[in-house]
Amino acid sequence: MEDLRITTNLLRVFRVLLDDLDAQHYALDLSKSAKVNVGTIYALVARLQRAGLLRSDLEDVDPVVAGRPPRRYYRLTGEGIRYAEQTLREHRADIGLSGGVHV
Repeated sequence: MEDLRITTNLLRVFRVLLDDLDAQHYALDLSKSAKVNVGTIYALVARLQRAGLLRSDLEDVDPVVAGRPPRRYYRLTGEGIRYAEQTLREHRADIGLSGGVHV
């Protein structure tokens, strides 16, 4: 696995992805929810995918009907869930998580 540098932005993204494991997040949605610049999101999801912690699926939508290109949705892999939970536990203070927040 690629050596991931643990940053506040990465921790924020992990928090959003772990909040609802069944949700699929596209980059702009993830950017807004995590309060991370969308350009940074693209770099983070690329790193997470290379590390095998995140998978992506292209939305099955007709661009003409939807009036926009298909979105790429991101979800943590099983390994990604374990890694994100462990990393958040180890770095709670870095993003101001209280003991009452479950990871």
